[in-house]
Amino acid sequence: VALAGVIAFFLEKGIALRLDYLFGDSLVMIAVLAWAGYSVFGRPLAQKRGVMNVTASASIIGTAVFFPFGLYFAYQFDYSCVTAIGWGGVAYTAVLTSVVAYTIWYWAIKRTAPSRVAIFMNLQPVTTAIMAYFLFGERLSAGSILSGIVILMGVYITQRG
Repeated sequence: VALAGVIAFFLEKGIALRLDYLFGDSLVMIAVLAWAGYSVFGRPLAQKRGVMNVTASASIIGTAVFFPFGLYFAYQFDYSCVTAIGWGGVAYTAVLTSVVAYTIWYWAIKRTAPSRVAIFMNLQPVTTAIMAYFLFGERLSAGSILSGIVILMGVYITQRG
């Protein structure tokens, strides 16, 4: 039910099926599979080593792997074009999604099956739409609201069980 709501949410915004998007779409698919592995294989580690240790280790390894790529693009980037909102987005990503969210994720994975925790990933479009509405004045259409309700129902049904 939650997946149907997510699909409806994105279909309303429009999906372009074009060959030039295949690379980006493939990267998203790889990221989803990596996240699934991260969750399933991370659970025993979180139970054995602790949530903070696993989160910190994953962050350090991820930083080490991607640092050369980041350094290359950082060197070429024009930082003068970044607005205060852009820097706020960087801070938000660094603190809330990279520290707080990952720690909460492993805390939940440690206590319950990854499949029961993973359903909450479906809340991303809902929370993003709500934040965009309040922070940037984005419009919430009737379809977006209805899709959000379907997503919430799916998460609720899954958790009730």
